[in-house]
Amino acid sequence: MNLLTLFLVIVSVLNCKSLKFSISEYPWIKACRVWERDCLKSNSKHIQLTYIKFLYGGCTHIIGNLVICGLEKLENGSDPDISFLGKIEDVSGYVYIGQNNVKTISLPSLKVIRGEPGYRIMNTSAALVINRNSLETLDLRSLTAIQRNHIVALNNQLLCNFGFTIDWEQIFEDNTRQMFIPDRKEQTISHAGCDIAIRKYTDDRTKHSCHGSCPVVNGRGYCWGPTPEMCQKMLKCRNNLDNYCLSGRTSTQPCLEECLGGCETHPSNCTACKHAMNDRKCVSQCPPPLIVSREESRTIANPEFKYNFHDICVKNCPAPFLKSDSYCVIECDLNSQIPVNGTCKECPKSGCPEHCTEETIFHNKTINILQLSSLRKFKSCVYYTGGLYLSKESFQKSSLFPDPIEDVNQLYNLFNLKSIVGYIYFDLRGAPDNLRNLTFLENLESVVLEVKSQSPGAVITIMNGENIESFGFKSLTNIGGYVYLKNMPKLCYISALTKMLPVRMVDVQEEELCVKRGHVCHSECLPELGCWGAEANMCAHCCGLKAGEYCVSRCTDHPGFYEVPTPFNHTLLGKTTDNDPICRTLPLTKSQMAEMDEQAIISSVIPAKTCAICHPECAQTCYGSKANQCVGECKHYQHGDTCVPECPRDTYIDPQTHYCLPCNESCSHILTAGQNHLCSGPGNFLGLGGCETCWTVMQDQTTDKYQCLPDDCPPKHFTESYQTQDFMNKEKIIVSSHNYVRKGELGGMIRVCKPCHPFCDLCTANGTHASICHSCNHWWFKSECVEVCPPAETYSPLASDEESDSEQVSENTLITFSNDTQFSSNQLKEFTFLSNASTTTNVSISGNKQEYKTSSLTAPVFLVKLKRLQRRCLLCHEQCIQGCSGPGPEDCVKCRNYQIILDEDTNKFVCNSSCPEERNHILHGMCLSSEQHARLSGQTARELRNRILISVAISVFVIIALVTIVLVVCLKRKAEAEKIREQLRSAYTNLLEPDMKTQSVSREPNMGRLEMINQDDLTCDFNSAPLGTGSFGAVFKGVWKVPKHALLRYNWHRGAQLDVAIKVILNDSPECSRTVNPPSPFKAGDSSCSTDEAKRASVRANIEELLQEAKVMASVMHRHCLPLIGICLSSERHCLVSIFVELGSLDRYVKQYADELNSLTLLSWAEQIADGMSYLEMRGIIHRDLAARNVLVQTREHVQITDFGLAKMLERRDEDSVIVKAGRVPIRWLAIETLQYGIYSHKTDVWSYGITLWEVFTFGKRPYEDVDTVDIKDHVIKGGRLTQPDICTLDVYMVLVKCK
Repeated sequence: MNLLTLFLVIVSVLNCKSLKFSISEYPWIKACRVWERDCLKSNSKHIQLTYIKFLYGGCTHIIGNLVICGLEKLENGSDPDISFLGKIEDVSGYVYIGQNNVKTISLPSLKVIRGEPGYRIMNTSAALVINRNSLETLDLRSLTAIQRNHIVALNNQLLCNFGFTIDWEQIFEDNTRQMFIPDRKEQTISHAGCDIAIRKYTDDRTKHSCHGSCPVVNGRGYCWGPTPEMCQKMLKCRNNLDNYCLSGRTSTQPCLEECLGGCETHPSNCTACKHAMNDRKCVSQCPPPLIVSREESRTIANPEFKYNFHDICVKNCPAPFLKSDSYCVIECDLNSQIPVNGTCKECPKSGCPEHCTEETIFHNKTINILQLSSLRKFKSCVYYTGGLYLSKESFQKSSLFPDPIEDVNQLYNLFNLKSIVGYIYFDLRGAPDNLRNLTFLENLESVVLEVKSQSPGAVITIMNGENIESFGFKSLTNIGGYVYLKNMPKLCYISALTKMLPVRMVDVQEEELCVKRGHVCHSECLPELGCWGAEANMCAHCCGLKAGEYCVSRCTDHPGFYEVPTPFNHTLLGKTTDNDPICRTLPLTKSQMAEMDEQAIISSVIPAKTCAICHPECAQTCYGSKANQCVGECKHYQHGDTCVPECPRDTYIDPQTHYCLPCNESCSHILTAGQNHLCSGPGNFLGLGGCETCWTVMQDQTTDKYQCLPDDCPPKHFTESYQTQDFMNKEKIIVSSHNYVRKGELGGMIRVCKPCHPFCDLCTANGTHASICHSCNHWWFKSECVEVCPPAETYSPLASDEESDSEQVSENTLITFSNDTQFSSNQLKEFTFLSNASTTTNVSISGNKQEYKTSSLTAPVFLVKLKRLQRRCLLCHEQCIQGCSGPGPEDCVKCRNYQIILDEDTNKFVCNSSCPEERNHILHGMCLSSEQHARLSGQTARELRNRILISVAISVFVIIALVTIVLVVCLKRKAEAEKIREQLRSAYTNLLEPDMKTQSVSREPNMGRLEMINQDDLTCDFNSAPLGTGSFGAVFKGVWKVPKHALLRYNWHRGAQLDVAIKVILNDSPECSRTVNPPSPFKAGDSSCSTDEAKRASVRANIEELLQEAKVMASVMHRHCLPLIGICLSSERHCLVSIFVELGSLDRYVKQYADELNSLTLLSWAEQIADGMSYLEMRGIIHRDLAARNVLVQTREHVQITDFGLAKMLERRDEDSVIVKAGRVPIRWLAIETLQYGIYSHKTDVWSYGITLWEVFTFGKRPYEDVDTVDIKDHVIKGGRLTQPDICTLDVYMVLVKCK
């Protein structure tokens, strides 16, 4: 066999769907659980035989289906060896034999086909299907029963005995419901390939097809083939084909009713069992778990109870099957049960652990590949039915798999899985590089192969994990199937897996290399059972002791555990002599192990002794289970010698040692509730580091802390009571380091000692009122204790009075306190009030004897020493305010109500509550007579003041009225002047004139519109920079004073001014232009001609020519032609005057606003310029200087042609051109005929129009900017033209070209 064949064999085997196991009570039975269906997906012929052998080799009972497909003859023409099928006796499903190119298939031991479920074919359900085979013999010599469903045979041309020499009534259990269904088409079964003699149903010809020893019934022989061993067994009774008889037709003794397929030697020695087999006997059912006691008539546990394992009664279900009620099942009903030690138990009251299925996770998708979205659904799954399928697509995003796994931690959604009934298939290509192990499945305990589709058959398949170093399946103890590992170059720690079951490995790191790299099991692992990883918690079994999940040599090696002393003396670890065991859990010596096989050694392993758990409060180890038996530190706190989770209430926690230390004795727990501590530190104050609750507190003025007092408040203090929690919140006192005290846990009241007012020796609250201040250190003023009598309401006694007040009071003089308690002065020298928290002491004094009586009234404790008598302030008269000098109303400084003047010179008065009748006039609180009131009130001064105020008010009103009138008149005149200016602008700009599209009547040029402007009416600074310059002059901004005759046309009799553009014409006469240039463009008459006469003649000619051109410029009446207002002729300069346009010329405008202009605006300008030029042509005017500089922008929507500086009006309408020989010309805008012959016509204006549009569409570029002025003429004559602007379409550019 070559390498390719070997590889295909391995792949096929690992994709099988078979699970084999033995039953301890029936050692001769080898059960195989197989999920094969039919021949639709068979393997290559090179490996098919190996594949079938792997599925069914050695099996006696098939749980599932027996499928034999694709067998081929060997190279020498002989049949392959299929003797490994010779032990199969019982098939629970159906038998499917198809597409086999061999001569014989022999199943000599097959006795029963149960046909549950059957194979769906030809709209029926079959228990035996023979389809498309080249077979000549199908040897089923022992087959005596097909329990359910039919037999279907299709297209088996050489299978003669199967079609003609079998008595199917002997095999069918129910002949009324079962039948043999052959293929009735021609050239198929029992026709083309069989002997013609066999096809005749005559006794002579049929009986010779079987061996002579075979039974003959009604003259016919029955067999599966020609040899004597292939005779059909006839086990049904002769007279009743529904029952089986002992030795078949030759006997009338029936077999037991529970027998299936007959019986031999004894009626109870059944060939197979119809319902169940118990201890080799056929029974109707396995012994039930409960029976009725005949003695007590109650149900009791059945000591003979057995589980039903596919109609076989067993005491214990073979792994991986589980015990559920009275059956062996592959999986518990996880909706109400959980597997516990191989048995399905009812779920606890808290509910069942979540059971997930492939359908609930993937929603019946066709490709059930794990992605992040499906992983999240596994978060709470404990049991899972289905396949775990990881592949390259799980880690790479694509249109089909949009939610890839990007982080290793995301795989820990599988962490809670304990059991899988299905398979694991991990193709780790594309997994993150830091995926070094599979510990996200470390809680997995069982994996049982279950494949209901064409999924991989190996229970665990892991491949292409190039970075995987270990699996970490530390809880896995049950694997129901086979394992396949491939391409794992770094994988170690698989000894637990390889010792559990055979593992197919390809390109996996050798164990010797792992040892060299130090990747070996922990020393505490039992070597015979291996490990899943390097740590002590990854052992498959412990060598010594087990502390939780960890294997240890001594329990104290792992925190929280100790070893319970036992009477057994285990051999000390570490000895390696032949007479001592190496591990406690394998009590065998080396010599004993040398004589045993591996399986026997493993069966000698005993459970590891479990270390006892220390008390939960022990942080390290212990020597007993109690909290006071810890060794080392405590997990939380230590109180005395005991570890506790919380310190007692009367202690606080030392943050360094975590010891519980006693609180200060001042801390009190009276009237407190809950479990809060009395303190958080050793301090005697209320707050963090001190007491958490006190009975009595007093604020320390130096630290602002509240000190806890063991007794009552000190003297000169009073007590206020608060709810403890409210007081803490009010003062923002933190009493616990946890910053958390549950509401109500600081219960009860707290007493706060607060000092009395400094003026008081004895008080019940903070204040100076007599109701709370019972002993005043200074003066009583009314009911208040004050330090000094207020001078505004009291007066000082005279010296004689003070002396009398300071005399010694006799011993028996009674002193009355503000609370009406009387004491003698002798007793007040030194006196003490005593009371407690529940009583008030009332003192009565008679002579020198003191008597104490208690009452139930609650009163604070006072200790007061009264050292002097109580003194009271002398009050002024009630009509006095702001002080007085004596007790009478005449001693007041000011009066409360009314003042009655007694003497005006000395200002002596008396205070009274009302004025007498003779003084009924009141002024500033004084009672006055009529005469006094008139003199003092100042009535005359008030009258004078009123007259002055009225005069001022009238004057102000008149001034405001005048200003308003003047302002209204000015605004009206300003509005009228602005209106006149707008009318003048409209008249001198043609804004109201029609264009060529709207005018209905052709308007001739008006030669009378030209104004002869006086030089004095123009205001302009000709020394400033001009607005622009051209070939014929410079333009300045100025102001024109509009003449009266022009204003009278608008009925305006006042003056008006307009902003105008003044063009100063250069004097460039033909006579002198060739001799010398003028030194200044502004001095029209400065020439150097030879004679004065010639000079004057030239000037006159220039003036006449200028007047002629000015008339033309003023005559136009079109919306898009700006007319000339007038001309100003002086000896210094000749000027053309037109309205000043604020936005300026078009060439400057397009440069400045190029980013804001759109194509519609540019095309609108082109249309307006063409409309204006059309008007000029209609009126016989040749512009001669059309350019963007001579187009002005009134608004962005309105442009006008101007500067007819070269314009000529044709004398006759039949003329079409003029010839100009002199003057400065704009050569870059001239047509060819003008450059050659000086001819100007409307056609030359069209040329200039095209140049102008080119300027507009290029946003103000200079025409022929790359050609020197002296070369323009030659360039144009030779065919040179302007290039196409960037923003122009070809259609627009062709219009420009046509203009040229």
